[in-house]
Parts: sequence; C-alpha cells; structure tokens
Amino acid sequence: MHRLEFARTHSYAGRDASITVPVALRSGALFADLVASIVSFSILMAFGQILVRKRPRTSFDCPAPQNFSFAAALPLVISSAQRSFSLKLLRFRLGNEIHTGVLTSEGIAPVTEINSKHGTQVPNDLLAIIQSHSVGQLDARGVPAIPYAEVQPLLPYPVPPKIWCIGLNYKSHAVDIDAVQPDEPGSFMKPAGCLFEPGGEIELPPLEVSNDVDAEGELGIIIGRDCRYLETGNVESVIFGYTVTLDLTALDVLRKNPRYLTRAKSFDTFFSFGPVVVTRDEVPDVDRLVVNTEHNGAVFSSDVVANMHTRPYEIVRFHSNYMTLQAGDVISTGCPKGARIQPGDRVAGRIDGVGAIAATVAKQRRERRTWLG
Repeated sequence: MHRLEFARTHSYAGRDASITVPVALRSGALFADLVASIVSFSILMAFGQILVRKRPRTSFDCPAPQNFSFAAALPLVISSAQRSFSLKLLRFRLGNEIHTGVLTSEGIAPVTEINSKHGTQVPNDLLAIIQSHSVGQLDARGVPAIPYAEVQPLLPYPVPPKIWCIGLNYKSHAVDIDAVQPDEPGSFMKPAGCLFEPGGEIELPPLEVSNDVDAEGELGIIIGRDCRYLETGNVESVIFGYTVTLDLTALDVLRKNPRYLTRAKSFDTFFSFGPVVVTRDEVPDVDRLVVNTEHNGAVFSSDVVANMHTRPYEIVRFHSNYMTLQAGDVISTGCPKGARIQPGDRVAGRIDGVGAIAATVAKQRRERRTWLG
C-alpha cells in the first residue's frame, strides 16, 4: 500500500483556502487507483472553489466623509449570497427623475429595472415598499446598475409618518449638557418640516434666537409594520431596518426650560436621515454597532449601542405601549455626545455596517425677516 497527498490552495477576495487530500494506492492497481484519485481530486477542487466563491463577503466600512461624497459614504459591497430581502436601499435623483434602488457592488439597481426584468410590480418609492411589505420581491441580480457618481442621494422619504427621538440615551450625553439621565426613554417628536436632504446645508437660526446648536449622529430604526402593545419577542419582526440620522438641538433654548425641548429641536434643517436604509438582516447584532459623530473631518464622539440606557428593541417595545407605531416611522435612538457647530463647519454621522450621512453648515445664518409663501 502506497500513500501520497494532493494539495492545492485557492485565493478569492483576499482569502486563501487550502485543501489537502490523502490518497491510499493499492500496490496491485497502482495506475488505475492513481487515475481515479486524480479525477476525484479534480472534482473536490471544483467544489472547493465554489465554496470559497460563495463565501459571503462583508460590507466594508464607510470612510469618514470630508466633503460629502455619495460613493465614499456608502457601504458598497453587497454579498452575492444574501437572501433577497437582506438589502441596502436608496432613494435618489437621476436627471429630472426620482427613483428607488438597491445598492450592489456595481452601483444602484433601480426598482423599475428590477420590475422589468422579473415581471414584478414593486413600488418605485421606498416608503411604499415598506408599507406594502414588498421588499422580498427585490432581486437585483443581473439588473444593470447605475454608477454611484451619476446619482444624487435623497431622503429615504420626505414625510415619515412619525419621527421619534430619544434624548440622553447615553450617559456621556447627559454629562455633556449637565442633565439627569431619565429612568425611562426621554422621547420627543420632531416635525417633518425640519428635514433637510443628506449632504445638504444646515441653516443656523439668527443669533438672537439661538447661538448654541449641536449636531448628533445617531442610529435610526425604521418601523416595518403597524403595531401596538408589543411583547419582547415580537419586536424584531416589526423592524424593517436601520439608517443613520443627524439630529440638531438649540441648547440655549432648551436650557431656558426643559419644556421647550420640542421647540429647541424643530428649527428648519434640524433633522435628516439616510441616505441608505439597510434591512434588519444586514445587521446581525444591533447592540454591537458603533455610533460616531464627526466634526470637521475628525471623530468627535463614539460609543457602542450596547451602552445605551435603553437599547433599540426595548425602545420599540416601550413606545408601542403609548401609540400605534406605523410602517415608515423613524426612531432616532440617541447620541453619545453632540458637536457644537458654527457657520462653515462640516458634520457627519457614521455607523459602520449601516452607512453615513453628512452635512455642511451654511456660512451665513438664517436672516430674521418676514416670509410669506
């Protein structure tokens, strides 16, 4: 009996996979056994190569934005082995038209092209996709993609059913503004009228109205189903996905009286989210996400979701006791510490595995003058 080994190494996507096959050869049938062994090894190598190529690739991290760059701000690599409902979605402008699409490694596959290829009728509107529960029909494989540089990213949808925010959810934020962290979620609502487009400009109020504004990068939860009175075990099923938000506060207005919170939070251009929405399957463990606020190109504050006083699933369950949550609701979960901003500054929120959002503070403050529409 003779013994020899075949060995081969495959490289794919920066990963090496080695396979070694021991072979026993009978002395009396050496040539026949050798041929059979070579054939078997070739089959095994082909199968091994398939396994290596099918290994899911993970999304690479979003770099810290300098000036807002759509291509730089997105986690671009989409695993070819993901289920069809594990997606990164974007609403965007191309020329004079507005579309919704699926991010792929080549670009953006528009919903209209996906429908054309597969005969589906998925709405070309991200909020409608969420509300119609049709995300599972989006299969971008083989669909021509638009290069990222050719589109303008937009808000996922301009009028969310509700915008909830959670104040002082990180102890570091409470310490920063000399406030007491509440036992229950310090929730408040923001109007859709304070939204601005990702990558757009923040307009600070006139000096006589406010001269102390901070910007906070946060994790946003997107509700996927109407629901109320949730049990802990139901929460995951009602979350459509996640996004990144920018939440602004006029701190000097808030310091006058804590009852002025809504007013301090509701100036024009004091909230944005997106531009990417990732479905919940894109985030294996939301508690391990790291939430960053960046100011003028540097990380200003950073903390892990697990350090929140009230974590995302409990935030959703808690608020379902007080109102019906609706598909498309946005819940912004809080910031470790907000960055004070001044005219001409740049600010961003970044969460690796979810996305990034950036904005520039306008060089001129808003003028205090009467305006009639």
